[in-house]
Amino acid sequence: MYEMATGELPFPHSGSLFRQRFMIKMRTPNYPQYMSEEMLDLLPKLLENDETQRLGLNGNIREHAFYSTINWEDLENRRLTPPFQPGMPSADDLHEYQPAFSPQCSNEETNWKNFSYVDPSWNWQE
Repeated sequence: MYEMATGELPFPHSGSLFRQRFMIKMRTPNYPQYMSEEMLDLLPKLLENDETQRLGLNGNIREHAFYSTINWEDLENRRLTPPFQPGMPSADDLHEYQPAFSPQCSNEETNWKNFSYVDPSWNWQE
């Protein structure tokens, strides 16, 4: 939520895992002044180091003022319209396609030869 509100991580990456954990335990994130009072109250409660004191375990997150405009029953029953619906020009539009995040084909075709169905046009021995 912090990242969605600020565009940054609350605890920037800082090298080793040990150092990262230290930063999370010892550092307080920067809370920009442009945030609403409700957001400024919510984020520290979500980022609380002591999980027993963190909002969600210690208090119901749904009752926080930040969420006061949400009708939880309507949300659960999918009766709400999202405030933003990303559009896509067409089903064939690959403008945002990123090959790095696409599933890769296996080079181990022998793993597939014992499947119960093999398309006759596909020759796994090639």
